[in-house]
Amino acid sequence: MIEKNSLELHTEVVAPTLRLLGGKNGWDSVETAYQDALAELHGGSPSDAITDAGAALQEALEAAGCTGNALGPLITDAKKRGLLGNHDSRMTHAIEDLMHWMSSDRSTMGDAHHATDAKPEDAWLTVHVVGALIIRLAASTSRQ
Repeated sequence: MIEKNSLELHTEVVAPTLRLLGGKNGWDSVETAYQDALAELHGGSPSDAITDAGAALQEALEAAGCTGNALGPLITDAKKRGLLGNHDSRMTHAIEDLMHWMSSDRSTMGDAHHATDAKPEDAWLTVHVVGALIIRLAASTSRQ
């Protein structure tokens, strides 16, 4: 069961991402991480959903043939391979910044190991942006 906070975003991002990943050979780990993000949202754990969305993006970049040991190097390699153009840098920086912001927000607002959870709307933003980017990466078309 996937929660629908916005019918438009569900119809245009979540459902197409799941359809794409369900049948794309070699993208099983991407589907698993994206499904995990959705499950965390449904289970009331938005911070974990954001982490899983980041993992899904990392897995998607690797499935698209990019190399690197973290999101930053993978994005850099995606640019070299033409999967992301130079004009995409603001979007990719925004995604990386969103991941860093979430970590910082939890550390600042939380009590030691009982950090405050992210807001569900923050997690939905991340999951939708990552889902849309996964669809684009899966097309493997040059952006240069």
